[in-house]
Amino acid sequence: REYARLGLSTVIDNEDVIALGARLLKDQAILASGERRSELAKAAADQYARAYVLTAGHYPGINVASMLLLAGDQERARGMAETVRRDLAEPSFVTAEDLYYAHATLAEAAIIMGERAAAEKFMANAIAGDPLNYAARASTLHQLELILTARAQDQSWLDGFRPPKSVHYCGHMFAELPATDDARRALAELQKEVERTIRRENPGAMFGSLAAGSDILFAEFALANGIELHVVLPMQEEDFIRHSVLPSGAGWVARYERCRQAATSFRTATPDPYLGDDAIF
Repeated sequence: REYARLGLSTVIDNEDVIALGARLLKDQAILASGERRSELAKAAADQYARAYVLTAGHYPGINVASMLLLAGDQERARGMAETVRRDLAEPSFVTAEDLYYAHATLAEAAIIMGERAAAEKFMANAIAGDPLNYAARASTLHQLELILTARAQDQSWLDGFRPPKSVHYCGHMFAELPATDDARRALAELQKEVERTIRRENPGAMFGSLAAGSDILFAEFALANGIELHVVLPMQEEDFIRHSVLPSGAGWVARYERCRQAATSFRTATPDPYLGDDAIF
């Protein structure tokens, strides 16, 4: 309704505006089912086609193909996918993101044409060209899942291309550990459990605080294994150290400082002091 109210539905000479209307129809089609889905997907394909006519851009072009597939017109979908693939045979890239989207588009075209091996190769090339663009990758995988569902084909092979997980950790604080064999054994067991848990999840980034105890164990493991560590304290740093690190002993303060300095990012959720209310944690 807003698209129409702003007069955007009457624009005929701007690829982005026309494609936006097509995207709205596409989203409606994805949410619909049966004949209604086919109708909306066909309308989205027609709208993307209007954008494609203006510039022959691979973004509207491949969406014409995918929406035709969703509408049940496999023959025309394959034909459009082949056209887009031919247009991208000798692409020119300005940025890493351009490289990513060109190869991701080729992967999508290959799936529409039923060529899984080629799709896997193009996805690998896309990620190699812009490896940290996780948002783009997640969007691509969502689109590929949509197409594979429409083709009633296996999606499990996409798992190898998914962005790494993000993990939030939060653990118990420790008192200053006594110098006993029991304490050392207990700490060693806890460290092993931390290692097993994180290796199982295999994250690319970990987010949490740096309280003495489990928090710092998680953080140290992240730093030792090349996992991004993003520290978020619940209050201003001076008060946090006073209440959550120093009571456990000077050794924990030194470990805190090492983690804090090596972290990929550091911030506080609020600039406020502790104020005696545990709700701030």
